[in-house]
Amino acid sequence: MQKQRARSEEEKALRKQSIIDALAQLMLQGHSLPSAGDIAKQANITKGVIYRYFDSREEIFLTLLIQVSAPLNGLASSNYANLNEFKQQLLDFFNQQPLFMQLSVQAPVVLEQNISSEFARSFKLAGADLIDTLASCIHQFAPELTSFQRRQFIYTLYQLAQAKWQSAHPPRAIQEAFADHSHWLVNHDMRQEMSDVFDWLWYGLRYLTQQANVE
Repeated sequence: MQKQRARSEEEKALRKQSIIDALAQLMLQGHSLPSAGDIAKQANITKGVIYRYFDSREEIFLTLLIQVSAPLNGLASSNYANLNEFKQQLLDFFNQQPLFMQLSVQAPVVLEQNISSEFARSFKLAGADLIDTLASCIHQFAPELTSFQRRQFIYTLYQLAQAKWQSAHPPRAIQEAFADHSHWLVNHDMRQEMSDVFDWLWYGLRYLTQQANVE
């Protein structure tokens, strides 16, 4: 066990990141919500060291969520020839980032329950900024939409992606219960379903906007 305290700011940053990395490794190995003890063991430190860098276990999870959300900023800063190109890049992210999806699903239900108001505010504002940045990408494809409508489109899409991810990754008991049966409850093509959801939301929103303008 590494029991010596990190001293320099650089050492502290590396130690803090090692805790976040340990959590990521455990989750990728199949641990849904590792305990603080599990994280400490994976990071080769004592449990007490964790709480020198984080106020709670939940804060580690949410910090990891912020980090794995970073590629979305890259999507938001890219130039897209058409809406479908943006759609495909976004769907790729939802399908290829299991840590992001798993943490996103758990965040409002479990992970936001034991954090300080200061951290809660910074975490929620970081998410809101990311939603607004992604929403700005679609302005060129539908300039008649307001910033509020674009934001609601991206936010609703994100919420539905969480639900679709849960359906596509049911608990082990559900998987075993339907292992020998093909049923729509457990057989999901998340990418195709999210593609449909994107189109339904997009064309529905534009139709309602056009109707409102006619009236």
